[in-house]
Order: sequence, then structure tokens, then C-alpha cells
Amino acid sequence: MLCIQTPAYKSNYDSVVFKRSAEICKDVGIPFVVTNTAVMRSSIGIFYNSTHLIKKGIVEMNKLLKNDKELIKFLK
Repeated sequence: MLCIQTPAYKSNYDSVVFKRSAEICKDVGIPFVVTNTAVMRSSIGIFYNSTHLIKKGIVEMNKLLKNDKELIKFLK
């Protein structure tokens, strides 16, 4: 199992809630990948609405995933 935290627009971002997801995964040994970066969640032009990306956003998220060490380790 793998958890990927996808971007949410900054109006939906709650650092406590998003941090808790990472803590839960760590506690139970689930690899956790974050694509919900400050740059991503602040870029309104990549969102269809506050929780869904358009194609441009998906491309940007995939760039992050391509270079994520945790994901690369998981896939090997």
C-alpha cells in the first residue's frame, strides 16, 4: 500500500489535517508521498475546482512524482 497526498487548492488546505495523514501512515508503516506542495496548492491555474486538477495540474503533479525518492523506492 502507498499513500499519495494530492494537491488541494489553498482554500481547502488545513496543515493540521494534512500533517495528520502523514503521521498515521508513518505509524502504520505505509509509504507516504506528498505532491501537495506550497507551489502546487497556490497555483489556481492548475485546478478545475479546489480539489481537482486540470490536465496542466496533473502534468505538474507527475513531475513531482517522477522525482520522489519515496515513490521510486516503493516501485523498486
